[in-house]
Amino acid sequence: MIRRLSWLAIAAGLALTGGCGDDGGGTTPTDSGTSTPCPRTSPDREGMMGACCYRVRNEGARLDAPEMRLAELKVTAPTSLSNTLVRSLLKSALDDERFNWIFRSAVTGGDIAIETGYGERNADATFSFASGTAPSPGDANRWNPVTLTGTIADEVVMTGALDGAMTVPVFDDDGVTLTAEFPLRGLALTSVTLTEDRSCIGSRNSVQYTTDSGLLEAYITVEEAKTVPIVVGSTLDTTLCMFVAGRSSEEGTCDDTPQADWPVPPDSMCDTSGCSMGGCDASDCNAWHLTSEFAAHGVEITD
Repeated sequence: MIRRLSWLAIAAGLALTGGCGDDGGGTTPTDSGTSTPCPRTSPDREGMMGACCYRVRNEGARLDAPEMRLAELKVTAPTSLSNTLVRSLLKSALDDERFNWIFRSAVTGGDIAIETGYGERNADATFSFASGTAPSPGDANRWNPVTLTGTIADEVVMTGALDGAMTVPVFDDDGVTLTAEFPLRGLALTSVTLTEDRSCIGSRNSVQYTTDSGLLEAYITVEEAKTVPIVVGSTLDTTLCMFVAGRSSEEGTCDDTPQADWPVPPDSMCDTSGCSMGGCDASDCNAWHLTSEFAAHGVEITD
């Protein structure tokens, strides 16, 4: 119980002190001559501007090859990941660029291909896709990018589900120590609206991003979640399975209790043909259906 209370205290503290709102550093002029409260905190964000605090505007030659970084993530399901405390932790990691999920698109007429995955931040504030750099235990290529395919019409993007899995990591305050990983299966962008010359998904106010212009879904399998640690200093040391199941305050593993008795049991099935929600019950479902809103802004991807 002490560990649980400490975890909530950290999350509550981040909700009050984290984020990249206006920290007294002033505002950054936009192209139109107005101002927007883009962050001026570390790491260096002096180049941020526009409605969503983009670092690079995807205009001209970049219009059919826009590059973006996820700027805010608002998980709506499962309930263990959708509360405001978890959102504040993810927001802090995104604002500090310790959680970097990037997208590089290729638009051809009404078709779009989106390369996406973990972005390694470079010293010049650009990003590069990972290539075989994920640490042991686990596959060294699990952080490598994957490709989604879909359509774009009237600046609205929709993709099919990923055939396979992708994994994005979150790092601790030092930017080096791994805090958590999220192995996602069947990732799909269900509805995404691009604005500002395809430089923005959503916009930024003085405190946070609006996220209802980006919708995605994916699945987290029970078996994969059992092997993924979540470590937050000396406060939390559990697995992704225990966390998503709503059991992070308990000792032990997911195998200690029948999953039908978990506070947040799995609700979906994943097999070799793909993943789908439903068609099973709390005792034999093998995955959780994840849905989320998100915002993103233009960056440069160098590889």
